[in-house]
Amino acid sequence: SLKKQKSANYLLVAKNSFYTHKEFLALKKFVSKGNNAFISVNQMDDQLLEFLNFSTLQVIYNDSIYRTNLSSNPDKYYSFRFQGKKKLQLFQMLYLNIDYDLEELGNVKELGSIEKKSGSVFYHRNRKVNYIQVDYGKGSFFIHTNPVLFSNYQLKSKEGLEYANGVFNHLGNKKILWDEYSSQYKFEDQNPNHSISSPLRFVLQHKALKLAWYT
Repeated sequence: SLKKQKSANYLLVAKNSFYTHKEFLALKKFVSKGNNAFISVNQMDDQLLEFLNFSTLQVIYNDSIYRTNLSSNPDKYYSFRFQGKKKLQLFQMLYLNIDYDLEELGNVKELGSIEKKSGSVFYHRNRKVNYIQVDYGKGSFFIHTNPVLFSNYQLKSKEGLEYANGVFNHLGNKKILWDEYSSQYKFEDQNPNHSISSPLRFVLQHKALKLAWYT
């Protein structure tokens, strides 16, 4: 349970994030008490997007070769290739489409970026933010948009492992809470003010009907 945790790092690395309204409130409370939440997903939960004031995650390009950079070491770049059995494969990378200027907000820090290769070279103008820290209460949310960079395939390379270490160094040496549950869709409405649109969701929200459904 997140309620009892002190000095911990919550980690979700998956394709998607899904939180019920209660779960997301618990996560915010967990962070506000001095813990961290690291979330790296392709499809971000609507509540999280709204909370962080993002409009969407946007596709940079559909390409095979990318490089990343961390603000903690701005002169160092990490290259990533998406290799099939016989040739390079195209892979979509996402970035944060942020509705505000990061420099204007004291609680938001850019921690990293990603860019694609244009022909035989990289252009800095292609650079997009893919990793930020958002301070909340006594803790922080760490948002990363490219979970594939933490896959076993990428971590087998020296650069991939160095990049992952650089990303997670921001979280500090704390107890790790690995979340696999929140990558799965749940029937409960995320917003308690939304009307119930699914008959099954209506059934599952009422104890007596829920019992009848499963018996």
